Amino acid sequence: MRKIIHFALASLSFLAPDISAKNADATNEEEALGKSTNQGDRPQRRQNSRSERKSKTWEIAAGGDHLLVGGKFFPGVGSTIGYFYRPNLLFESNGRLGMNLSDPKPVTAEASLNLKLFLGNSLYLSSGGGGGVYMVTHEASDLNNNTSWKEVKYALRPFAAVGHQWQEKHWTLLIEWASLGYSLETPKPIANALPIKGEDRPEGSEEEYILNSVVGTPALGFRIMLGLAI
Repeated sequence: MRKIIHFALASLSFLAPDISAKNADATNEEEALGKSTNQGDRPQRRQNSRSERKSKTWEIAAGGDHLLVGGKFFPGVGSTIGYFYRPNLLFESNGRLGMNLSDPKPVTAEASLNLKLFLGNSLYLSSGGGGGVYMVTHEASDLNNNTSWKEVKYALRPFAAVGHQWQEKHWTLLIEWASLGYSLETPKPIANALPIKGEDRPEGSEEEYILNSVVGTPALGFRIMLGLAI
């Protein structure tokens, strides 16, 4: 009897490692299957703006902006068209219209070009320049005369800017936190439109003073735009 028990115990001890190995292999297979299944069910990570820009060639966007020049705010609207030379290098052509809301409501129209360099996912630095016109219309009337004239000045404005631009598929959102430039008066003097009616324009008008205050001064800007990139 003792010999039989001895033989049975020896047989079990001999088979135990083989059974344990098979159980371990089965457990590993189940874990591997579970991992692969979980990975298959897990959604793919969303592409970031940097990778999205790799497939883009053109952008078009529009929005609003603020320009502080000569101590006066010129809120306005603008648009931009851009070409991706490389995913981190973008050439842009811009246009804007702005108006100071205080009387006599001077207006400005500008066009500019800039080069935008992306430093990472969305942060960019930009530099460029453009030209614009500042114009104000004066109207005066009395019992006998109605007089109207325009004061016009032309200026160049080099600038540098910093901002973020995010890309989500074909949508692009641009926030330019700050642009700093300088409004340079062109050699062309003030252009005066002839009066519509009445006497000639008086010298040293308030309108002329306003335009003189917005050239030869620093300019600080901000803009936000939404558009498409393809």
